[in-house]
Amino acid sequence: MNRNELVREVAKEIILRGSQIYRDLYENPKVLAPEIELFRAMDAEQKAVFFKVLRDVQVDTLASFFSFLDGEYLVDGQTQDLVLCFENEPGRKLNGELADLLLEVAGSFTDQTRT
Repeated sequence: MNRNELVREVAKEIILRGSQIYRDLYENPKVLAPEIELFRAMDAEQKAVFFKVLRDVQVDTLASFFSFLDGEYLVDGQTQDLVLCFENEPGRKLNGELADLLLEVAGSFTDQTRT
């Protein structure tokens, strides 16, 4: 698996699957909570915007994490660069462009996450 495939598969799992989980939770709730009541009061256009915002948050969160993996920033206490590789290929670094690749991939998911 190369970095493009890795990003695509992680993004599919988190963005596409996650979007479907959220959609199911809101459209078929098991518990009535204030956010579910708010959702039920929305018209179809508002619901579409709501799910787009959720998707954008998923993409932004994953992009931030990939930026960390890419070495764009260090966290408190971190003194060394992070190297991401598969166990059986220790010399083949995967990180470095993950966040940029994600933004390309996430754009292709747009039509798949709409109602």
